[in-house]
Parts: sequence; C-alpha cells; structure tokens
Amino acid sequence: MANQNFQNDYTEVDSAGDITLNSTECVVSTMQRNAVSYVYRDFGAGYFSDVNHYIHDNFIGCNDTGRGGVWNLVNTPRTQDQQTTDGLGIIIFNYRKSGDHKYALYFRDYSDMDTDTYENLIPFNVYLTINRTGTVGTVYIYSDPARLTLIDTLSIPAIDNTAFRYIMVATSEGDAVATLQATYTLNSLNLNPETIATYGRLRGVAIWG
Repeated sequence: MANQNFQNDYTEVDSAGDITLNSTECVVSTMQRNAVSYVYRDFGAGYFSDVNHYIHDNFIGCNDTGRGGVWNLVNTPRTQDQQTTDGLGIIIFNYRKSGDHKYALYFRDYSDMDTDTYENLIPFNVYLTINRTGTVGTVYIYSDPARLTLIDTLSIPAIDNTAFRYIMVATSEGDAVATLQATYTLNSLNLNPETIATYGRLRGVAIWG
C-alpha cells in the first residue's frame, strides 16, 4: 500500500489553525494543548485489528508539558483528553517533560493507561514501525528511513485488542492549558509496509512475496 494521502483522504478538525495538510505530510505548528484538533480517516467498523504501520515523526520543538499526537486508533474521532475519559484508544504522542525537560515519545493504551516511553535531551527525528498483534503492542524506533538502525523499542505486552474504525494523526490534548505548544511534522504514513521480522537479538525487515 502506498503512503496515505492526508490532503485528499483525511478529514481535518483544527480549532486553532495549527495543522497544514499536504499529500503525504501533516505539518503541526505550535499546537496548543487546549486546541480541539485532529486529522482522521474512516476505514469502517472493525477495520484495524492486527496492524503493522509506518510513520515518520520529526519532533521540532515544544514547551514543557506540551504534547501532540503522532498516530492514534479510535472508534470515535476526538482529543486525547476525551479518549482518557472514554478509556478507549491507542496512541503515540510527542511530549516534553517538566523537570528534566526531556523530549519524549509516549506509547499509551487508554483502556488502562499502560504506557512506555522513549526520551531524548533534544528534539528527535525518527522513523516508527507500529505493530499490534493480538494483545501485544510494539513500536520500533529507527533513526533512518530504511529502518536499519534501531534506537529503541516500546512495548505494551497486554494492549487493548479492540478492532478500531478510525486512524488519526495530529491529535491535540484538548485540555484547558493554552500556552503549552508542540511543533512537529508527520509524513509517510503507510498502513501495509514490509513485515517486521525478529531474529534473536537482531531485528530487521523481511519482505514477504
């Protein structure tokens, strides 16, 4: 499957005008935490069960505790805060921590708030492979588009296995804090890329023909 076309195939909700869509790119500029913003596509009821997705996340800058969604599976398009209230959805989001001011990538299951994180002292430019097989969720984080150099792996071993209807990107937090902002670019979302294979301690990419 080719990269998703955000401009033609996705619906944009953008209360603060923080999102710009191009064909394969979603540009998020100073997304405020109180914005009601997200970009989504409806694939029909129960479409997303086991998944293996690619997306490129260029995290450019952020205030402390600012945040913005990278990839998200839901049954109703809505903000991160609303998903927390509903207790349903799986998300990856960019975040900047208070205290140590580290830039972070969070992988979270809203059904029970299970979370794993990747952290860096500076903004990061990473290539993600996102896999959910049954009740196991894994995010492989690479430094290169060929996905040859693995820099971290995030895992939720008992993830919600709900078959979701919608995929979303650029999901805002949607709470009351207006001044905390995140800037990043997402592109090359592919919903059916090469299959990840794991050989002992070495993870690689296998193309099944």
